[in-house]
Amino acid sequence: MNVPPKLLYVTVPALAPTSAEQAAQWSEQYWPIAYKNTNPYGPHPSLVARNTIEIQSEAAGWLEIATAAGSNTSVLGIGENIGCVIVDRRNGQSEVIATAGDCRWRSPTGEAEAHIGPGNVMAHSVQRAIAMVAKKRLRMAGTNPTLLDRSLFCDTPLTEAEIACYEKDNIPVNGYLCVDLDIYMTHEPCVMCSMAILHSRFKRCIFGKRMPLTGGMTADTIGDTANPGKGLQHGIFWRPSELNWKFLVWECPNQDDSSSDVADTLHV
Repeated sequence: MNVPPKLLYVTVPALAPTSAEQAAQWSEQYWPIAYKNTNPYGPHPSLVARNTIEIQSEAAGWLEIATAAGSNTSVLGIGENIGCVIVDRRNGQSEVIATAGDCRWRSPTGEAEAHIGPGNVMAHSVQRAIAMVAKKRLRMAGTNPTLLDRSLFCDTPLTEAEIACYEKDNIPVNGYLCVDLDIYMTHEPCVMCSMAILHSRFKRCIFGKRMPLTGGMTADTIGDTANPGKGLQHGIFWRPSELNWKFLVWECPNQDDSSSDVADTLHV
């Protein structure tokens, strides 16, 4: 009896899970999968514990500054209520290096644009703050930072708070990108901004509101009651072999934060 072979296809994950929640979901969706805290696909619990102790007393205060930065640009009509602040703790004392609000609705000439479409994705708060750090390093090295000015990127400080942080000469000239710096954000960054954080070599990222439909940091869907089982789940903060940098990330929700009204579908 000549019967052709029957081919069956099963989709399975190519990598190990990066959280216990993701392992449980994959076990139901694909096949039984175990999550190990000590594997290379996630930070060791002792590492997380040490860093948590270091940031926990200050996180709320820095997130308030990030919230204020987002509010300052939002009331001007040039951005969403989203902001971030970059902090240096290398000498045991915390100091703000840069702060930035979202400017996606600001035109190249400075006017507020109609809130149609995604806006200028290069003017997300993360992109602006990283650019300000780079320009500060140039200035302190004796190079004119305006050489980097591009209206598309909106990387010039606009509000009083942004200008005050930018004008301080408080970052080493010989530093590399954002190594050993922390970034505090009002919201989980989108995939683009998550990769910008990774390539800038930040040490830690702390955000206030999870963005399950657009965020690139988290690997699970905890707390996503509105969209159970959904979420990008990229876990960019601690991917294994395909990325060349890893850093720690915390979610620090603030229920009283007005920026929590930002829709989960918005790219931050």
